[in-house]
Amino acid sequence: MISYDEAFAIIMDNICIGKKTQLPLVECLGKVAAHAVFAPRNVPSFANSAMDGFAVRAADLEQATPAHPVRLPIIDTIGAGDNIAQIAAVGVAHIMTKC
Repeated sequence: MISYDEAFAIIMDNICIGKKTQLPLVECLGKVAAHAVFAPRNVPSFANSAMDGFAVRAADLEQATPAHPVRLPIIDTIGAGDNIAQIAAVGVAHIMTKC
């Protein structure tokens, strides 16, 4: 086995670094950025999820198998932005994103 430094040197000796160009974003598919890219602001500017879902405690699923699934009741509904630390009872919480 070779060291990280040796492997890195081999890689750097065998890659072709092309010239840097500026392209419109729509032309960048399949390209590699020459340096790290950072957005000037968060988009969206708030925490967002694309779809609703369910939260469940892992301990409630320990006995579940494909042959013997566990059925859990919906015990709570949590809206986007609600502050909840944990699910307190056996069951699942419906997570609503408001999108």
